[in-house]
Amino acid sequence: MKKIVLLLILPLLFSCGNPYDGETIVNLNLKIVDANSQPIPNVKANIGAGDNAFEVYDYEIYKKTSNFDGIINFDMFMPVNSATLYIDNSITYLPVTISGLSDTTFSSLNWDIGTIMLFKQEEIIPFNITINQITATKTITNIEIVGDHYQNEIKLGSEIYENNELQTYFLLKKNQNFILKYELVNSITNLTETIEENLSISDTEYNYTLTF
Repeated sequence: MKKIVLLLILPLLFSCGNPYDGETIVNLNLKIVDANSQPIPNVKANIGAGDNAFEVYDYEIYKKTSNFDGIINFDMFMPVNSATLYIDNSITYLPVTISGLSDTTFSSLNWDIGTIMLFKQEEIIPFNITINQITATKTITNIEIVGDHYQNEIKLGSEIYENNELQTYFLLKKNQNFILKYELVNSITNLTETIEENLSISDTEYNYTLTF
């Protein structure tokens, strides 16, 4: 049945350009949950992909809705370039996009994105980091949050490295313990040190000074 459906949409693909290869079928899976890790049914998602020259960009061919367990599954042709997944755009939850969907990101034809947590605006709070460098021989190269936080765009594969700007502003779920993780590079020894700090955030904005 899946092969029949895919064959039926092939004329549509090639009539408006070729954002997919039309041959290789990949299976894309993800699970949608809320801020309490409960599955969210009826969340809409669609795939965006462009052809080699990016003259055509399609948003209409692949559209799905999460089931009772929050699962979304796409059987789709391989994108000729990196594709993007667009999740929700309702008044209830904040939208999320996942970019970098390509054969260079995944090692097989089963593209498992994992679990994506959606947030309502009132469930998140800003966490601001001020960098305070007191050691001339050390440079901070990466900052990340280990905990529940909102990302409007999740980058996968090579797209992770396209933006080298240090992120110092995060939107965290209220009332949780989390880990602030960062890397310091010593300019003399060229060694990298990974630091983890255990922190807590309440329901008010958190301004944090990171001193190194």
